[in-house]
Amino acid sequence: MIIYLQVGSSMQDGPRILVAAALGKIIEPILRQSLTDARVRIAEDKGAVLRAIGDRLRFDVAVIDLTWMDYAVEYSFDGLDVLDALRHAGRQTPVIFAAQGHGLERDHLDEAVEQPEVVGIYRKAIGPAPLIEAIDIAVSGGRLEVSRFPPGSSPPDIMRIHAYFKKGKGTTAARLAGARTDFQIVPFRGEYYRLPRARKDLISHLIYPIPDPDLPFLGVHLTKTIDGGVTVGPNAVLGFARERYRKGSFRRRDVGAYLRYPGMWRMARSNVRTGARELRNSVFKRGYLRECRKYCPELTVDDLLPEPAGIRAQAVLRDGSLVHDFLFAETPRTLHVCNAPSPAATSAIPIGELIAAELA
Repeated sequence: MIIYLQVGSSMQDGPRILVAAALGKIIEPILRQSLTDARVRIAEDKGAVLRAIGDRLRFDVAVIDLTWMDYAVEYSFDGLDVLDALRHAGRQTPVIFAAQGHGLERDHLDEAVEQPEVVGIYRKAIGPAPLIEAIDIAVSGGRLEVSRFPPGSSPPDIMRIHAYFKKGKGTTAARLAGARTDFQIVPFRGEYYRLPRARKDLISHLIYPIPDPDLPFLGVHLTKTIDGGVTVGPNAVLGFARERYRKGSFRRRDVGAYLRYPGMWRMARSNVRTGARELRNSVFKRGYLRECRKYCPELTVDDLLPEPAGIRAQAVLRDGSLVHDFLFAETPRTLHVCNAPSPAATSAIPIGELIAAELA
């Protein structure tokens, strides 16, 4: 849920509120009842939220869902993304983050409470009345008292996990622990599609290409899922952010880290043709379709429906080679898995036993 409260040029019109949430219709009558002079606008998807931010409106407060409980955007859109969008649009807006209150939000909360725009955390479990109170406080230029609105983040004496990765010491746990690591982690987006339910019987089993032995990527394949659906993918296109899953995401810090690494340029020179093909197929769906039709000629462009992407943390060595296998780094007290060839490998019990034996 995201709620924007804006006081217009004339207070006679009352505050303007935008509710952006898949369940925005539920909160709408509560706001209308509590803020009788308010004008409420509902935005029920990410696109509507971004359009609202892009409008020429000046907000007095933004109440933002910290995490969106929606599988379609689970790994690509959250409250911190909305805060980034507000900054990008030049909206210097006080922010109240609305939290569910479960442990999965802890890392988000730790980062959220340190943002200068954030005036407090509203816990949804305490009901709608405190939300109206919190909006009133923020509109008046105040901050939410911790005693009344506990943030639920880590205690102040515990170092925030995200803070470790802000201070130039490196971007892997191995480096932070002091292990010698002569490699760079480069993000590669694995983009997927899914087939319509009506086409779920198009295949009866996994269809898998023969992998290119020169690359650690497995290629586009068709996979039956446990719910009876079919996914198509992934490709392997160079990513511009390590932890932002939406298409087009860019983080200057992430890109700068790998562009400064000489092995990245050697790898790029060795794979110009492959990289150009993957980029083309990422931009043009029909190119992606051509790859898929090598194994399933019946597919059409209308069969490829959006599906969340993944990001592979691929280790690149100084000579430009892509690491195909597990890569370990050690200190006297720790063992770090710096590269893993696939999710199937990381979930294999024998490999887990091998790594455990290294620690024995």
